[in-house]
Amino acid sequence: MNEAVAADLQRCIEHIEANDSIKGAVLISGKPNTFIAGADIGMLSRCKNSTDARQISAEAQREFLRIESSEKPIVAAIMGTCMGGGLELALACHYRIAMNSPKTQFAFPEVIFYCKVSFLI
Repeated sequence: MNEAVAADLQRCIEHIEANDSIKGAVLISGKPNTFIAGADIGMLSRCKNSTDARQISAEAQREFLRIESSEKPIVAAIMGTCMGGGLELALACHYRIAMNSPKTQFAFPEVIFYCKVSFLI
């Protein structure tokens, strides 16, 4: 998940919430065999300090809470890798549907680095 994907997600959620004709939404990935494999390491490496990193995390958490508190049902359709921030996004959705496949895997690799895993768990 990079800045562009996060901005697209924010615009989509705003559109869903603002449009009364939309009764719910299904989040899918455009990548084969990957829902979201986590945060873009390049994006994180561009952080100049811990404040920058905390800001990225806070913005993501705001969007996840917005999804979780939406009055319209939002479903994560998961096929393939679902890790880190992608798993947080899936957990924020009201429902999760996952493909029964060896390629569908869930993980919080952050625990290896002793990072905060998820604010949703």
